[in-house]
Amino acid sequence: MTWSAAQLGAALVGVLLGTVALLFLVVTLTTRSLRRAAAVREASLRSLRLGEDRFRQLAENVRDVFWMLDPGTGEVLYVSPRYEDLWGRPADELYAGPNVWSDAIVEEDRAQALLALRSLRDEPSFDIEFRIVRPDGGLRWVRNRGFAIRDETGNLYRIAGLTEDLTERH
Repeated sequence: MTWSAAQLGAALVGVLLGTVALLFLVVTLTTRSLRRAAAVREASLRSLRLGEDRFRQLAENVRDVFWMLDPGTGEVLYVSPRYEDLWGRPADELYAGPNVWSDAIVEEDRAQALLALRSLRDEPSFDIEFRIVRPDGGLRWVRNRGFAIRDETGNLYRIAGLTEDLTERH
């Protein structure tokens, strides 16, 4: 069978139209998929912002110092703004050098306070009182409560805690 130029042209146009239609379908479906993904992403971002706002509101308005550490490195992951009021030191110092908080503990209380923190490797929580010395020489009594946060396999993943100023009670 021999095809004429007109027949070949018509067949080629048909193939091209079919290809264009297929490409249009692919673009349309991809665009819809991308729009759905963008909508899901936007909803996730809104939810994340809402959660962050709630956390910030809680951390900034609670009277206690809220803190979180990486148990492997001792790195301070978060400390609430109240830390600066209680310890009399900028939080940036704590983020730069995690031992800043323990260096402020009165020498006689330091070993017991650090032992309580290390106990979270085996215990679910600790609750201890100790004294700290602020840079201005002021003495504060604090109650420090720490909580082990474990991953799904039971390994210590984070340490979270609250530190309360008890100075007026002592």
